[in-house]
Parts: sequence; structure tokens; C-alpha cells
Amino acid sequence: MKPWEQGSVVDPHLNVYRVQGLKIVDLSIDPSNIGANTNSTALVIREKAAMIFTEELGVVMYLCQISSEQNVV
Repeated sequence: MKPWEQGSVVDPHLNVYRVQGLKIVDLSIDPSNIGANTNSTALVIREKAAMIFTEELGVVMYLCQISSEQNVV
């Protein structure tokens, strides 16, 4: 991310400049002009956001697997 003076709207921690308590996780925060498929860029931004939220909130993320033997109601 670029500094505010160079036209960016978010800092490296996805905080919106000049707005307290707001984060943006969207492809529009990318300062470069993407000339190809944007899917991989969006995935990178999503993963960066997940890492930031995990660090800031002190949350441990787990993937849950439900086997076919368990009864889920």
C-alpha cells in the first residue's frame, strides 16, 4: 500500500486513512493497474486480511472437518 500522500486509501494493516476503526478488505485497495485475471490478487489480499485479523484479535483459526459418521443437526 502507498502512503496517503501518494493516493492510497489504506495503510499496510488495511486501516482506512483518516477513519478510526475501519478496515477495508477489497480488491480496490490495490494501487497497481491489474491487466490480467484479478483472482490471485484478491486471494492474496484476503489472506493478508486473515493474518492481520488473527494477529490483532489474538484468535486462532481452525478448519473444522465433519466426518460422515457424525450426526449433525
